[in-house]
Amino acid sequence: MGLKIEFKEGGVRTRTGNKNGKDWVIHEQEGWIVRKQPNGEPSPYPEKVVFLIEDPQKHYEFGEFDLDVEASVYIGDFSALRLGRPVLRKLDHKHSLKAA
Repeated sequence: MGLKIEFKEGGVRTRTGNKNGKDWVIHEQEGWIVRKQPNGEPSPYPEKVVFLIEDPQKHYEFGEFDLDVEASVYIGDFSALRLGRPVLRKLDHKHSLKAA
């Protein structure tokens, strides 16, 4: 079981600024994750996470997603395991209910 991330309406924002005379723009989408505690139980409260997105018009749909760990990691320098850009899969609750 992977990490479940939920996106809610209104969680997309754009920030702008200027550093060293150069303008910058960052588009972010806010999501919520429930991590497991050391005892294996889910945390009683979700935690906010922020994802960088290329275009605010192409944000993640609102709903629940699962982090695709295999697609989100790569082998870096000196054979070190690295986390790349997160790859998320939309959860299909209708399909899950039929399988149960």
